[in-house]
Amino acid sequence: MVRGAPQRTRLFREGLIYIQDEAAQIVSLLLLPVVAREGLLDLCAAPGGKLLMAAETLPPGARIVASDVSAGRLRLLDDNARRLNVTGILKVAADASRPALRSTFGRVLLDAPCTGTGVIRRHPEIRWRRSEDDIPAAARTQAQMLLSAAELVSPGGRLIYSVCSLEPEEGTDRIAALLEARSDLRAADARTILPPALHPLVDDRGFLVTLPQRDDIDGFFAAVLLRS
Repeated sequence: MVRGAPQRTRLFREGLIYIQDEAAQIVSLLLLPVVAREGLLDLCAAPGGKLLMAAETLPPGARIVASDVSAGRLRLLDDNARRLNVTGILKVAADASRPALRSTFGRVLLDAPCTGTGVIRRHPEIRWRRSEDDIPAAARTQAQMLLSAAELVSPGGRLIYSVCSLEPEEGTDRIAALLEARSDLRAADARTILPPALHPLVDDRGFLVTLPQRDDIDGFFAAVLLRS
């Protein structure tokens, strides 16, 4: 067994590594490639792992916006960006349900707040902190955030919606409702973006679905939506 704390190593301090579950890294891949001039927006950005992974592929001067409801958590993102030497990120403290933005972006990520049922193995306290009533409450918030996020996607752009939840109310049901409300959006098959080795993690509807008991990683749902 290998022991130790990687966050206390020289490699971590010098920004050569970032600690993130594999499932979260796969969600970041769904944003790629990002066209610098079209821009990248993360609506629930802090602490920044997914955004920073995608931002590292962009040249200096690319339009990158990190938005989060918590100004304090945006400072944590700023610390991570500084450590990883990722510069040029505009930080905006705003509620993703009512983002204070008017521009559109070629890539928009909404890693929405959720019940977290996909990460219970790492956070067992969720079993006692959550109740059945939390699921529809989270779904209502996610629905409003998705409608707002869709407005910020450029024509021809891509919206990535993800949650670390295994509940259909927070995953497939949210996408079905959004597609019914927005005729200018269509779901794309994640296999058209991900490398072949990750295709087994995509279900028959084209959604990324990772399961802790099957894949030994966090449980995530992610959908790729294209705007016409």
